[in-house]
Amino acid sequence: MDRLKSLRNLFLRAGQRKRRDEVVAFSPQVPVPVCPECGGSGFTLLVVPFGHQDFGQAHPCRCVLKAVLERYLNHLPPLTFEGFEANAVNCVAYGAALAMAEGRHERPWLILAGQPGVGKTHLAVAVLRVRAEAGQMGRFEVVPDMLAWLRAGIGQEISAEERLESLKRCPLLVLDDLGKEKGTEWAEQIIYQLLDYRYRYRLDTVVTINGSLSAFPDAVRDRLLDNHLCRVVMIEGTSYRSGMSYGGK
Repeated sequence: MDRLKSLRNLFLRAGQRKRRDEVVAFSPQVPVPVCPECGGSGFTLLVVPFGHQDFGQAHPCRCVLKAVLERYLNHLPPLTFEGFEANAVNCVAYGAALAMAEGRHERPWLILAGQPGVGKTHLAVAVLRVRAEAGQMGRFEVVPDMLAWLRAGIGQEISAEERLESLKRCPLLVLDDLGKEKGTEWAEQIIYQLLDYRYRYRLDTVVTINGSLSAFPDAVRDRLLDNHLCRVVMIEGTSYRSGMSYGGK
């Protein structure tokens, strides 16, 4: 109720006009939508027999989970499989990404490599969206921005180590533009620690790379090229941004 009162007060302040006596008041007769399952509390109790591990335990209501999912999807770029222009040149990459999104992938890592603008990020984000709608929310990280976020955690309440740990353990991680980061010793160490952890525990990971893998340090390249863990797909075609053609076109 306190939350509803706060929202109502915000609406009232937003409706104020220049003159103090011109205040838009909302009718108290207008009903506020309340979730029929939780009554607005945000939690529900599962119907389970006494002695069950979930007996008496509060669980987030479906209305809360739906709101969290919507917020998560709204923070992702608006890129979907439906909006991807699949063709003869990029169909292998499209199929590999779709298989990973639907849980049909045989190897936990998908490496999408190619020149800028051919759809690597589009497919990676589409994987995240499908997985989220199936109940598994992952992380989308542009590597240079991720490193800046980790560095900003040094000496903070949520430390750089804790932030890195959250990335290591994430069930699905997209690393966009790996290789575009500044190649400092600290950055290389962070990238190696992150990839090595996910490599050892075989955690689902999608990596997008501009160009080839030849420029990476040996330890990183060795993991990215492990055929038992990774599927590497080169995407050719025409850049959606510049119109330049690469590879087969």
